[in-house]
Amino acid sequence: TEWAFDFTGKIYSCTATVGKADELLGTYYPEISRKNSIIEQWESRDITSIPECKECSVQLACGGGCGSVAKNRTGKICASDCRPVKELMELGFSAYFDQSH
Repeated sequence: TEWAFDFTGKIYSCTATVGKADELLGTYYPEISRKNSIIEQWESRDITSIPECKECSVQLACGGGCGSVAKNRTGKICASDCRPVKELMELGFSAYFDQSH
């Protein structure tokens, strides 16, 4: 879980959500407050809680993608944000292990 702290004393789930009032997780100034139910949702997000990741061959490299993008697209924190991770890994590995040089 990544947290982002803004200069006004607010806490968000990540840098992509800073400034979005409906994404606020709590405050650290002038008083400390936490929205525990939302924090628990973010803390539960991993490849075991995202149905699309359960059978994915690159789940450990990808980690389910960006939670904020997934939430914006589906309305759920525990949804995937699939990127072309497998293709990018194959491209990188093929360049790294290129035996022709």
